[in-house]
Amino acid sequence: MVKVKNPEEIAHLITTGSYEKKRLFSIVAHIDHGKTTATDYLLRRAGLMREEDAGQLQMTDSDEEEQARGITIFTSVVLLAFNDPRKPEDDEPYILQINDTPGHISFTGEVSRALRGSDGAIILVDALEGVMTQTETNIRLAVGEEYCKPVLFINKVDRLISELKLSPEDTFMKIDKISKQVNELIKKIRPEGSKWNIDFAKNSVAVGSAKHGWGFTYEILLEKGLTPQDVFAKYTEGDIQWLRDNLPLDEPMLRMVVDHLPNPVEAARYRIPHVWGGDLNSELGQALQKSDPNGPLYGMITKIFLDPRRGYQPTLIGRVFSGTFRLSDSIYLVNNRTSNRVKRLGVMEITDLLDIPKIPAGNLFALYGFIYPSGETFMAASDVPKDKNEAKLLPSFEKIQYACEPVVSRSIKPRDPHEIDKLDTVVSKWLQADPTAMYRRDKESGEFILSGIDPLQIEILTKRINNQVPILIGEPIIVYREKITKRSKLFYTKSA
Repeated sequence: MVKVKNPEEIAHLITTGSYEKKRLFSIVAHIDHGKTTATDYLLRRAGLMREEDAGQLQMTDSDEEEQARGITIFTSVVLLAFNDPRKPEDDEPYILQINDTPGHISFTGEVSRALRGSDGAIILVDALEGVMTQTETNIRLAVGEEYCKPVLFINKVDRLISELKLSPEDTFMKIDKISKQVNELIKKIRPEGSKWNIDFAKNSVAVGSAKHGWGFTYEILLEKGLTPQDVFAKYTEGDIQWLRDNLPLDEPMLRMVVDHLPNPVEAARYRIPHVWGGDLNSELGQALQKSDPNGPLYGMITKIFLDPRRGYQPTLIGRVFSGTFRLSDSIYLVNNRTSNRVKRLGVMEITDLLDIPKIPAGNLFALYGFIYPSGETFMAASDVPKDKNEAKLLPSFEKIQYACEPVVSRSIKPRDPHEIDKLDTVVSKWLQADPTAMYRRDKESGEFILSGIDPLQIEILTKRINNQVPILIGEPIIVYREKITKRSKLFYTKSA
């Protein structure tokens, strides 16, 4: 259980805080680039972990499977109240709503769903490995598909200094190369008319080490009268603690977020026309584009959290895009055309639901009471047209785009044939949580086939299913698809 240090303040900022002080963003990276370790320092800032645990505990990897494998499998949500030290006279903190996402290709669906509920993204890159395949995929998903404005954190700079023994000049060249590569990717897919880019000189790029807990932007170096060479000197002296004390990692990350990522009202102007297919001139369309808490209730379910410690009871996580979601509301699922009552409502802090009686537009939410697939649009049941044909025409949010399709399959069946119905129920629940997987019955063999992006995704799913229904699992079948992507050169040869 997570002990929230300031639940009353979080609830106040969610319900009555100014929109200028709200930021909703995801942290995305290639696997093992240090994203979850970096997130630890934000948790320390939130008071959710001790100073000495930051960078070691990887607290958002709360699932046993994540801890055993050392990778992030499920997106975790963290809320953080942040007072900007540059404005000591400003008493109102920022409320930051953060998604720590997986880096492995197997769980890229979690990234896509988290980005739908975000307005910005911290792109994190390993200084040694540079831009990798999932870096490119995440930039495309964040910037191109979901219109999330990016900033960049170049992590593991300590490896360039300690392992490669690079000179300051070579280190700066490596960092500059990564920044240029990321900018090239952003410029290819950024929203038309935007000038989004990242720039160290403008403080939208930070560099540092999550392992050792330090980082800086150009602004922070100027404030402290330091140069990058001072960092090298401290490594030479072996004084890592000085770096951690004087250049704490959370500060540059949080400054980038508040200075360069948009608030919900700013983001709604260009994101809603991109992710919602309804009439933008209607009352609802106007409310959505303003993230208006007084407009009609409209939102989206972006994640289902099935906690093994609570018998896999579902908690639905999503975002309110218009209106105010109240605990007393009955909500209508637009695609499913059913109404449901909410038993608990609030926000998530990693694994726990912090109860809040109302969630205005421009915030993430968590609810308990029913289950329905990720990606579902909802509205207030009281606003549904009485005419059934008119209700069928209600607009929903655009379907979340996923980077991969299922190509790996394994047959599954219950050890006890009498549990076939139970197996259907359990599998259905997991596939509602992760729509990138598929489940069908093969007409020829009569077997039940579970399909996913790769063997690891199937392995994780079958372990979860087996915890609830003992199953027999067949050997994996991998489908390879090839297609012509471009015209080849012409080659002329003599016939034999």
